[in-house]
Amino acid sequence: MRKLSVAVAVVTGVLLAGGAYADRFGVTGKVGTLGWGGDVTLGLRPKLNLRGGFNILNYDIPTDEGDGENADEISAELKWQSFAVLLDWHPSETGFRVTGGLIFNNNRIDMTADPNDRVDINDVEYLITEASGDITFNAVAPYLGMGYGDAAGSKGWRFAFDVGVMLQGSPDVSVQAVAADPSMQAALDADVEEEVSELEDDYAWFMLYPVITFGVSYTF
Repeated sequence: MRKLSVAVAVVTGVLLAGGAYADRFGVTGKVGTLGWGGDVTLGLRPKLNLRGGFNILNYDIPTDEGDGENADEISAELKWQSFAVLLDWHPSETGFRVTGGLIFNNNRIDMTADPNDRVDINDVEYLITEASGDITFNAVAPYLGMGYGDAAGSKGWRFAFDVGVMLQGSPDVSVQAVAADPSMQAALDADVEEEVSELEDDYAWFMLYPVITFGVSYTF
């Protein structure tokens, strides 16, 4: 929560500071690989805009832990939440833009299991009293991309598009599990370590996360 508050404060501060130099601005609603969101764009120079925005997405991830009646005992939920401060450079009058900046990143994946259930961890079935975990990433992620649309251009509606990559770092996986039988705890801990290593490999591609968004903007 503290990380989220700091991100909001930074984005708001940058936009307020940029507003002192802006003579035009626009708003954008968008959807893409970071979720649903919106942007505020301020025109700083004839070819340079300052853009601040947010994205949010909650999604239940299908899991294949266990089989048969145990298949759904471990659940995972993707919780994407981010705030961005970006600079858009428009080299021509066509709307094409090159974008760079920072994304304040609260993206995470939460994993839970029902207590007193049997779960499959590293291909071994355990009766557990508690199991949970999460996958997190760097708090600040550089962003580089390109797109189309100038929300701080002439007044009116226009289409917006972005494609780029967010460097959010290698996934940090944390898993905790407590065995119902204390004599099985050491074996469970060893299998949890193996499971963590597998999860880090499975989600390694999130390190360079592709960003693709589509939106509609209005310039005031």
